[in-house]
Amino acid sequence: MAPFFPWMAPFFGPRFSGEIAQSQRISVADVLATACAEHVKAWERLAGRTRQGDRTKYLEVLAKVPDAEPEEHDRYGSPI
Repeated sequence: MAPFFPWMAPFFGPRFSGEIAQSQRISVADVLATACAEHVKAWERLAGRTRQGDRTKYLEVLAKVPDAEPEEHDRYGSPI
């Protein structure tokens, strides 16, 4: 049996990963292994992008943003 990683539960719970495995005709272990590999690859891409960034330029751009409350439709948790 493949190991279960709790952080995967919301996305790859037994039912969902079983459905994927069945539709692709692969094992649940292969579904979870692929998900882990994709997760690692995404973090590696993100790490590469952060190395390309320039904190000074970021702060210069951020300083141009007005210090104001967001409009109602842009507030976190507001209905769409």
